[in-house]
Amino acid sequence: MTLEDQVFVMAFVRCEGTIKEMEKTFGVSYPTIKNRLGRIGKQLEFVETIVSSPVTKYWLRWSAVILLPRKQLRGYQNEMAAIFNEAQDS
Repeated sequence: MTLEDQVFVMAFVRCEGTIKEMEKTFGVSYPTIKNRLGRIGKQLEFVETIVSSPVTKYWLRWSAVILLPRKQLRGYQNEMAAIFNEAQDS
């Protein structure tokens, strides 16, 4: 990933994923932000990992869940709470 893309991703995280904030930060339109996110997303690959820790399991699962559309997230609340509690108990 280029340095510019890394800065863009850091800004996106600091804006908490709010595209309106990204528009203000970079002075560009919504489609420009979405297109760049899409391009960067295509560069990222999922990798197989060996999950030994409940904390790691929680974060890996949560990172996959947050990519779901908001409507689908509701169904995962109990599952995520259970995994989180399991991670805390370890």
